[in-house]
Amino acid sequence: MKYIAHLNGDVFELDVAIHGETVTIRHGSASHAVVLDDHKTSIRTAFIDNRRIEFGWSSPDAHAYVIHIDGVEYRVDLQDARARRAAMFRRETRGTDGDCAVHAPIPGLIARVLAAPGDIVRKDQPVLTLDAMKLENEIGAPKDGRLKSIAVQAGMPVEKGQILFVVG
Repeated sequence: MKYIAHLNGDVFELDVAIHGETVTIRHGSASHAVVLDDHKTSIRTAFIDNRRIEFGWSSPDAHAYVIHIDGVEYRVDLQDARARRAAMFRRETRGTDGDCAVHAPIPGLIARVLAAPGDIVRKDQPVLTLDAMKLENEIGAPKDGRLKSIAVQAGMPVEKGQILFVVG
């Protein structure tokens, strides 16, 4: 599975595979085997490529970690590729003033349209569903408002970035 890691201001794209107790992490051409101890405390031991490392850690929220190794603090924000796309989509559609156009976060096929122009919608209320990568993704309203227009209909293919609807 692909992950995006923000580490002290740097961004890394990682491929992570789990094989039993071993996690293989690939970054570019480098590959590392990681085995964690089975303790769930704030002090852990990891074997990285058979090198033993003790570290402290905390998790201030679901995707953020603070890791302490040899007196150095590392702040890591970790997201899988899908969560990153969703976060980017939310940033693109954020706003409370004026009209807000909602764009397709990924290419796919419009499965259902759940509202009509003129309808009052609430923030995060599903407006349509987009079939993409064998998943049905609900696309919700970015804010409370009136649905000004819908640029798609059921059965229509869409490209990433294409305008789906506008909420005012």
